[in-house]
Amino acid sequence: MLRIFFQSKQWHKRYSVLSLVLIALFICYIDRVMVSVAAIEMQQVFNWTDTEKGFVLSSFFIGYLVMQIVGGLLSNRFGAYLIFSIAVMLWSLFTLITPLAASISFSALIVARILLGLGEGAAFPCSYRLLNDWMKKDELSRSYGLMNMSTAFGSVFSLLITGTLIMWFGWQSVFYIFGVLGLIWAYFWFKLVPNKQQKIQQDVSSIESENKKRSIPFKALLFHPSVLVLYLIGMVMGTIAFALASWLPSYFVDTFDLSISTAGLYSILPWLVLSVIAPVTGLVADRLLHSGMASLIIRKLVTCTGMLLIFTGFYLLTLTPSLTLAIALIVVVFSGLGICITGYVPLAAELFPKHADVIYGFVAGVASLASIFIITLVGKILDQTNSYNGLFYVLSSTTLLTFFVFMVFAKNSAIAITEQD
Repeated sequence: MLRIFFQSKQWHKRYSVLSLVLIALFICYIDRVMVSVAAIEMQQVFNWTDTEKGFVLSSFFIGYLVMQIVGGLLSNRFGAYLIFSIAVMLWSLFTLITPLAASISFSALIVARILLGLGEGAAFPCSYRLLNDWMKKDELSRSYGLMNMSTAFGSVFSLLITGTLIMWFGWQSVFYIFGVLGLIWAYFWFKLVPNKQQKIQQDVSSIESENKKRSIPFKALLFHPSVLVLYLIGMVMGTIAFALASWLPSYFVDTFDLSISTAGLYSILPWLVLSVIAPVTGLVADRLLHSGMASLIIRKLVTCTGMLLIFTGFYLLTLTPSLTLAIALIVVVFSGLGICITGYVPLAAELFPKHADVIYGFVAGVASLASIFIITLVGKILDQTNSYNGLFYVLSSTTLLTFFVFMVFAKNSAIAITEQD
């Protein structure tokens, strides 16, 4: 399939790296999304309120937030290969012990979820760095699109099978089965992918040595106006993605009185659409870039198109009582996400080529911080209103505001933001 997107007759080393990164992210999203289905059964077993359920779902993002920021720094300092390897094994381990933690106490479960988040939080800055180092410049948008496709496939697979596994073997089984997948992946990663110590000649001549120490421009990374725009859009898009990943099955169960397995099935279609939209949009963006169109125009056109779809979908969701129409509108939202993420994600590497992992981690960390708030808030909204409309109003209005800010202020010039700022 990679050859379809890259039109290459040869299998280059960078495709092997890309393939294993995509598999790891596929597993990552299985482990992340399955809890949104398992939590429905766990809520009944442990007699949680919706607020307590919200804490379980959102506690993941505490560790996720910390390690996205720290993980980017560690990747920049010690190399993406090492940190990525540790991250996958860490989240797999704490996926495996989640049932044990839940049986001990609510607090132990929260701690396990936080530690699982630590592993998954480091994965994405490292993935971003690995692809930015290995892939060619006019392959990056489609590579990031494939990242989104892989996470979407992970979500689809998880939603498709988690409910069935719970009915057959109990809610504990999904944590055992999916936790093992990451450990199996680690075997092939160490066997097939060279680490930096082996000094294997890579087939992209522009890759810089990960051993080279770099001075990190923290002032620009934290306060430059162009970076602040990235923080805003990362926060809004991340909040939307994480809120839907955590609460979409519950939305179908609570609003339309579906069973857990049926809710999981209805939650699949939006992720399938995103898995197609994201890489196709990335491919189109790369071809426009290759044709000579200015990259900033491409990033704004793609990103703003996606945000308009997201705003429209969320706003109309507050008006429909129909299950069929609700599914269609959620598909619109996910289509917008796939388009939007493919548009703005490359900006981090274009602004800071030498510190792509750091800035990506910072932006993703801000998104996680917002997600902790919004996912917990959903539980409180439900306890008080028994409706998801409050969530949809918040997400639609913030998306519209971000649309105007991004359109006016987004930049991607590496000259304007030097590494010495």
